[in-house]
Amino acid sequence: MPITRTPWIDDDGTGTTGTILNNAEKQALYNQIDGQLPVWQNVPFNAANFFGAGGLTWTVDAAAISENRYAIIGNTTMVWSFYLSWFAGVNLVGGTAAAYLMLTLPGGRSAAGSGLVAIDYCSIPGVPVGAGCSASMTGGAISIAKTTSANWTPGETPGLIATLVLQIV
Repeated sequence: MPITRTPWIDDDGTGTTGTILNNAEKQALYNQIDGQLPVWQNVPFNAANFFGAGGLTWTVDAAAISENRYAIIGNTTMVWSFYLSWFAGVNLVGGTAAAYLMLTLPGGRSAAGSGLVAIDYCSIPGVPVGAGCSASMTGGAISIAKTTSANWTPGETPGLIATLVLQIV
């Protein structure tokens, strides 16, 4: 949210006395604050950002993406929110069964180290996966696994909703 930038004036209310209190310095301070506030950025659709591990394939089209956006806090933290629909567009697992669906981190960023977080909602199609799904982060992608350790299998249409917070480089 932009800051209202009005000059500070040492004035008695008449508009005829007083001085502007170093408005240039105040503007420089506001600019520094603005520069630290995160701004949501939409991730442009790219089918290559969705893939599977091993012989697994994951075909997704733009109509299946209800939301895919991120914000950078400072230069070391990413908040990433995505919603991949199982009921709209194309969102289909194919190839050979494997443990991980892969999703490229936005903005050309990479995870700083590794981590494991829960996916907020995970379904196939529309039926929640027993214990849900988790995402492990390493390098330039996240690996999405069923927490039951079952493989993703051809013909599945995963629905995924998540907001992830991760350290980036």
